[in-house]
Amino acid sequence: MKILHISHTRDSVNTSFIAGIDQIDFSKYEVLLLGGDLMEFSTGSWAQIELIDSMFDISSPNTLWTIGNHDNTSPSMISLVSGRPLHYAYNKDGITYLVLNSQENSCNIINSQ
Repeated sequence: MKILHISHTRDSVNTSFIAGIDQIDFSKYEVLLLGGDLMEFSTGSWAQIELIDSMFDISSPNTLWTIGNHDNTSPSMISLVSGRPLHYAYNKDGITYLVLNSQENSCNIINSQ
């Protein structure tokens, strides 16, 4: 199985993605793991979240996004576009992935997580 993990995809001036990210053919990977901090304010506006979705297809069940502090302005936007909560378990081909919300509960993995 081909799995790709990427994070901190914002450019140095925090206005777009790093150079070359748009050249990656994400369809070659069976699971795309997004480690967070994709943009400076990933959920700061609908335009930002739509740009992220157009790049990474966050509504795909095979795109798993663990949000970081720069994705946490309005995290409910992620759930609206992805159709999933911010923390959940996902199983594909006998592998269970845990997607955690590292920004909930003062960065502690407790309670429902």
